[in-house]
Amino acid sequence: MLPFSTITAWAFGAIFLFGYTGCVIESRPDSPEKVTERLIPLLEDSHPDTRRTAALSLGKIGDPQSIPALVSALSDPDDEVREWSAWALGTMADSLSEQALVALVRRITDPSDSVKKAVVVALGRTTIPEELMQVLTEAYTIATIPTQRTIIQALSHFEFPSSYPLFLQALQSPDHLTRQSAIAGLGELHDPRGLPILR
Repeated sequence: MLPFSTITAWAFGAIFLFGYTGCVIESRPDSPEKVTERLIPLLEDSHPDTRRTAALSLGKIGDPQSIPALVSALSDPDDEVREWSAWALGTMADSLSEQALVALVRRITDPSDSVKKAVVVALGRTTIPEELMQVLTEAYTIATIPTQRTIIQALSHFEFPSSYPLFLQALQSPDHLTRQSAIAGLGELHDPRGLPILR
């Protein structure tokens, strides 16, 4: 039987050897572009959890090549997939095409409140032509109260003069959050006509 000191020396030698040479050969991580290419097909996976994770991951990577697939995912039957897809598009706000912006604006009437909120946040990061946001103004009168609230919240992120009459209309809403967003929107407009109302 080997003496304790010999065993100890052997053990320390082995630890040093493995630590120096390495017991695992690490491969170089793939580029964001390669990872994005592998994630995009997962947005069409049969399992909602996989699609949700793919949308979330694509948003964190922020590679614009994923934008068309994320736009398609805005129509996913799963609420969370649509929510994370909207959020992901918002992270790439500077790269969104007009088609992607139109898709986001249309989703502001989504039946899910969480999706609506994600869309509002995403739109708030973009630069949208006033003509495009005019669609929301037209939709306000026929929308439900939750959707009306979301529309006013979205418009309050932008300083569109054409929003002034709609903000006035929203101040008559029975929903206090809609009225609150209308006040915020009027403040952002810096329109002197709104001063009496704000006072």
